[in-house]
Amino acid sequence: NDLDTINTRLDCVVELLQREEMLVDLQRVLPAFAECDRVLRHFMQKSTLTGWAKAQASIASVLHLKQLLRTAPAIAAAVCENGEAPSENELLKAVQGNLTAPELHDMEQKIAGVIEDDACYDKRTSQRLLQCLFAIMPGTNKLL
Repeated sequence: NDLDTINTRLDCVVELLQREEMLVDLQRVLPAFAECDRVLRHFMQKSTLTGWAKAQASIASVLHLKQLLRTAPAIAAAVCENGEAPSENELLKAVQGNLTAPELHDMEQKIAGVIEDDACYDKRTSQRLLQCLFAIMPGTNKLL
């Protein structure tokens, strides 16, 4: 029901306004999570790219996903002000539960098996080629 969704979101806003420390923490960590939808969309849509262009896009998306997965605990901690679960808001509880789900840790481990530890996402086009050349661990298919 749309009215229930609107009310849940309004309750979330009210709680955030009442818990200023949580709001400040979220404002600090959320910008790193801003492109989450774009990264996830890359994995859900069939790519029209082929060959090396597809490989570059895949590697960049995996690196970006790695970066997003590393920010998830900080966002979950911000939602749990002082380590306590959010009061009664279902939306904040769901956010915190999703960000601490064991599946995220599993994804991070799988990425660690094919991507070098020090490899990180870089938005600059000039760095994409270097990312593609050095991010993948030896013995792993470079086309992902």
